Amino acid sequence: MTRRGLQEADWFMGDRLTLAELSLFPAIALSRDIGIDHEACPALRRWMRRVRALPGFVTMPGILDFY
Repeated sequence: MTRRGLQEADWFMGDRLTLAELSLFPAIALSRDIGIDHEACPALRRWMRRVRALPGFVTMPGILDFY
């Protein structure tokens, strides 16, 4: 996401929300459970906030809203 941010892109694929974002969100959000430190990834945290801010988005049970 850092590289995409430098390219002024907000999403993993293209310039708008895609199925890729929705598919990646649970795995990335749950990666804290296996020891991946989100504090070291500010671009990833911004992306997670962007996904959560989508109209109608509901976080699945088990994913805490840290950011």
